[in-house]
Amino acid sequence: MKVSRYVSIAAPERQRFASAPQILAFAWAMLAALATVFPAHSLQSRLESSTRIDAVSMTYLGAWLHAKPDDYGLRLILARHQMQQGDFKQGEGTLAPMLLAKHIDNSQRIDAEVLLLDIRERELWQMNENSPDYAQVRATYLAQLRLVADYPSQQSRVRQFADTAFSLGDNALGRELYVRLINENPGAGFGLINRLVQFDLADGDYRGAATLYFNALPYTRDVERRRLCFLAGLHILQSGNLLKDAVLASQTYVGPLANDSQTLTYMVNLALAEGRPDIAAKLAARLLKQHIDRGVSA
Repeated sequence: MKVSRYVSIAAPERQRFASAPQILAFAWAMLAALATVFPAHSLQSRLESSTRIDAVSMTYLGAWLHAKPDDYGLRLILARHQMQQGDFKQGEGTLAPMLLAKHIDNSQRIDAEVLLLDIRERELWQMNENSPDYAQVRATYLAQLRLVADYPSQQSRVRQFADTAFSLGDNALGRELYVRLINENPGAGFGLINRLVQFDLADGDYRGAATLYFNALPYTRDVERRRLCFLAGLHILQSGNLLKDAVLASQTYVGPLANDSQTLTYMVNLALAEGRPDIAAKLAARLLKQHIDRGVSA
């Protein structure tokens, strides 16, 4: 005898989820429990020494900051790890309360601005230059770079910032930062000057490039180096077919080299090339007098 089987077709009882207040209460309870295991200061110490942190720590850190949004030390740590994981927008969002806060230690605000620069730099380098958002991200990054370059704590990175600005096509910012470095290190700035001269020449700014050498003359005590610097400036103006400017500069900046025979010889030829035989004759007479004086003294 066949036994009939009946299968219930009644809908299973719906699973009940916790309400929003219950979920919030659970989150706060979990936070309180974790706080007893990982106090904020111990968590911060552990995270600062970690190159990467696990998902549990990230979740706890986010919950902690939700409860204590003014814990800026942990906020910086979270933003840094978000940057390292490629979560650039989240990192910027984590830093936003620090940048908008009215009552915040200045050093912490600077740390946030510097970290924001690093986040935007990584975001920019990972973008395709043909992306429609590239130009805006580039402009935002350069604006942040200009801001951070003014901080005393970042002076060791100014040359790097300048080269980056040039590489991104912001020649005005790059030159501004190089000139600042040269002015702050007048006695040891020839490496910087030579570098900036290259950028100026690539940009077709012959007058600007020559002026860099002329402005360095007062800080040059060695005769050979001073001559090299002076003649380099004149040569640049000649290269730009600015002979009139070169002759004027030779008269203006010659200074202690006025009786240097190599310098005078160059200036004679320069004056003749510009069609100024009057200036050339005066210089040649001075040069001839030097030879006569040397012959008499010998």
